[in-house]
Amino acid sequence: MASLLSAPPEPISQSLPLRLLVVAEPHATLPALSELIRRGRVSVEIVSTCAQAADPSLLARAEAVLILLRSTGRGRAELEAKLGQLAEALTSYRLGALVVLDAPGDAREPRYNLLMTVPSSITAEELFGRLRTIADYRPLLAEMEHQIDNMQRLGKRLNLHFVELDQEMRLASRLQRDFLPRELPRVASARFAALFRPASWVSGDIYDVCRVDETHVALYVADAVGHGVAAGLLTMFIKQAVQSKRIREGGYEILPPDVTMARLNDALVEQRLPNCQFVTACYGILNTQSMEFGFARAGHPYPLHITAEGTIHEAKAEGGLLGLFEKERFPLSTIRLRPSDKLLFYSDGLENTLIEARDAASGFPRFSAALLGAARLPVQDLVEQIARSLDTQEGSLNPQDDMTLVALEILP
Repeated sequence: MASLLSAPPEPISQSLPLRLLVVAEPHATLPALSELIRRGRVSVEIVSTCAQAADPSLLARAEAVLILLRSTGRGRAELEAKLGQLAEALTSYRLGALVVLDAPGDAREPRYNLLMTVPSSITAEELFGRLRTIADYRPLLAEMEHQIDNMQRLGKRLNLHFVELDQEMRLASRLQRDFLPRELPRVASARFAALFRPASWVSGDIYDVCRVDETHVALYVADAVGHGVAAGLLTMFIKQAVQSKRIREGGYEILPPDVTMARLNDALVEQRLPNCQFVTACYGILNTQSMEFGFARAGHPYPLHITAEGTIHEAKAEGGLLGLFEKERFPLSTIRLRPSDKLLFYSDGLENTLIEARDAASGFPRFSAALLGAARLPVQDLVEQIARSLDTQEGSLNPQDDMTLVALEILP
């Protein structure tokens, strides 16, 4: 390799020379490299094959690698295979290499990680700049690998955490659903149906339909502000706090809906919830003999009354939010239902599905085509039709709010 070292070194740099590993055939020349050696800007170790260059002891000492191997025709594929093997060894040591080509832009130039090609006509300054850049980037590559290792370890911990969290949320979802009615009451004069779709694992909505005695059925829909775990925990409290009757010595007393709502409000106020935490609800009791339905509302969407003829209107009742103010009152409203009449109770997640718009002046609702088309169906079919309408809406797989619907129908 005397041709590379034909001139004695004349070091003029104040910094230590760059440690360079050169892979070159005997008598190979590169004027730019000879100039850098002469100036003392690089110190070189020379080997003649890629296999020799892959020696760990050589790679550990080098700051950059320069390859001056030439091959054409059938030998080129073999050379490129050897370069590929060397590239793997360089990656382990975070070393970059320059491969010298006879001419720039060779369409057949090899492409490997950390191997860059330069023309043989490269100047000494440009060659040194590229080699210096390779050397300077080694600490950065090492730091990047260190950060990547840290991120991978963090990723594994996060994956484990997410798996545990997913299992906990699934358990919470199953537990919440256990608080919902397993089956709806069957009475001779009425039928009930329900739809329950949480926006996430745990819902801020809750509902119930239950017999109070042989002639009374109570139902309600409640919506804790927001959705997710915090709102879901609050629904568990609501489930336990709603009372349809008061047990007394020798019997019981059915509580009117306005009393039940007032007691629920007082129970929530006693918990001293944050100001941003409140509940809306609509609660009612059906007398299955007189078909009289009494209900009270607390900031919740108005129930929808569908007559036997298919006309729809909102059943109005006043009432503020639950859990904010002591001694709040929730006026009682009463509806006398006829055969084939229906009542729908829903949470605000369904409002845009059931009500298309409201008149700006009067506030009267314009009901959606989905609801109008299902209004005269039997109550179970009506709920299923609404569910199918939800499935066709944009974003149905990722709803923005919990959706609950409880419906009753008076049988002919």
